[in-house]
Amino acid sequence: MKHRKAGKIVAACAATSARSKPTQQIIMPDIMATIGAIDSSGGAGINQDIRIAALFGFRLLCCAGALTIQDSTGLKAVHDAPRDAFLAALEQINQCPDIRFIKIGALANREKMECTAAALVRNAGYRIILDPVIAPSRGHAFVEKENLDCLRKIAHKAHFICPNIPELEILSGHRISSVQDALSAAQDLCCETGASILLTGGHWQHHKAYRQKSGDSSHILTEAFICKESCHSYRFFAHDWHYTHGTGCTLATAFMCFLAQGFAPTQAFPKASAFTRKFYDTLNGMASKTEIVYNTICMEHLRS
Repeated sequence: MKHRKAGKIVAACAATSARSKPTQQIIMPDIMATIGAIDSSGGAGINQDIRIAALFGFRLLCCAGALTIQDSTGLKAVHDAPRDAFLAALEQINQCPDIRFIKIGALANREKMECTAAALVRNAGYRIILDPVIAPSRGHAFVEKENLDCLRKIAHKAHFICPNIPELEILSGHRISSVQDALSAAQDLCCETGASILLTGGHWQHHKAYRQKSGDSSHILTEAFICKESCHSYRFFAHDWHYTHGTGCTLATAFMCFLAQGFAPTQAFPKASAFTRKFYDTLNGMASKTEIVYNTICMEHLRS
């Protein structure tokens, strides 16, 4: 399969000589959209989706259902977006003929989830990636228990679902205490929804049984891509980060971007996971300085 790269973005230099050739502007096609919430801290939600997609050279259509008030201590409050504005943005996405991928993140309330479920069609020519943001690591919940049925409606429209372990427990109804438990729960969710499941290692620090100790006392995590036909598992050393805000958004958006480049889902998932680890290694001071995240480190992964 041929892997396509997004168009190269060229910025004009402020000090350009008279002899310089005019900078050619490349218009990126609107092939991606994100539906979710704006994060006041800037590190997750639609903010992070736009940031990651831009690193790959893609532009996102956006539909914001809420403004979330967040900081390093957790989610403080969720302010609902006007219904008319939300529906207009949904309609804009549906009317765009070039949309090939739609990522869904945190939705503010039952009304927003019902509108989203009604607007999306599984066989409409685009693929839907659901990042089922149910509750952050700290603070208020995004989805109350009485609204989980609406989230499940969206899950049945999705082509890919990217749950961490707590989210998988809630969506599948399984109690997870081992890797095999997680794989079984993911397989059941796959059979129930018809979506492929990207089983991530998120929140492993809260599920110690999900970790496997190797001989050198390092922790090894297992991730897996589960579809109806097969299960592909991937193992890597755990990265113990202090700052983890937005990891789910980063992985789901990177996965969408690798799909857009032409990679098969079983290739796109481990590449997106590796991208996310490198990105957060840098943000946590475990790699190079943060200033070079947006060029050297990230672009190295995009070229691989």
